Amino acid sequence: MDEVEPSGRRLELIAKELTRIAAFQAALPATTYDVERVEDNVVVWQLVSDLSETADEILAMRARDARQRDAKGGMRITLDALARGTIMRTVVKADVLDSPDQAARVRELHAAGDLHRVTDERFSELLIFDRRIAFLPIDPAEYPLGALVVRQPSMVASLVDLFEQTWARARDVTTPCEQVERLTRREREVLGLMAEGRSNGAIARALSITEVTVAKHVANIFAKLGLPPDERDHRRVLAVLAYLGSCGR
Repeated sequence: MDEVEPSGRRLELIAKELTRIAAFQAALPATTYDVERVEDNVVVWQLVSDLSETADEILAMRARDARQRDAKGGMRITLDALARGTIMRTVVKADVLDSPDQAARVRELHAAGDLHRVTDERFSELLIFDRRIAFLPIDPAEYPLGALVVRQPSMVASLVDLFEQTWARARDVTTPCEQVERLTRREREVLGLMAEGRSNGAIARALSITEVTVAKHVANIFAKLGLPPDERDHRRVLAVLAYLGSCGR
């Protein structure tokens, strides 16, 4: 089987099963459904907008032309969320970079903090808020037809896992030096001390700040360098390697 198939095929199978569950739940007394089929796009858009205003983390897989979302104010919502400190990561199809307009949008959002990676894999739309609520198409072939809203924890966890696997295989849209350049002066100081082998406690003493503050800087460094939690990788080492190999040092 072609190696680009698994993510897209897996998401399609998940969507079919969730559609079946949503149909079953719709016949039950009204509750907060684990899986809800919402066919009204206005309702879906309002849910997404409301969640974006409070989310601490948003994970997305974008298969559509970015201009369709911009027409609804999607870019403004994203920029507002970033301004509030929301951590965002987005996977897009590599062919979007073939369009100068779409490539410019991707790079603008990436520079603003919505970290983007590109992939040649076939996949469907996926949007996850705070690893607890997920949205995916009812029918991947019919994007305008609402969304499945998933709240069941184990189902959402499976979708998060799918996102993380796709993210790990995807390519960053910037070079390592561009990534390091996005760090603040203080974050670079922290990363420089990390490169010297210092612990968080030692860094705190060297910079006369608390360990809690150091931990926050380290978390921001990992996010800006596109290093999500992964038991297979040592993020501290990967961050230092990015720093040592960056431009302008």
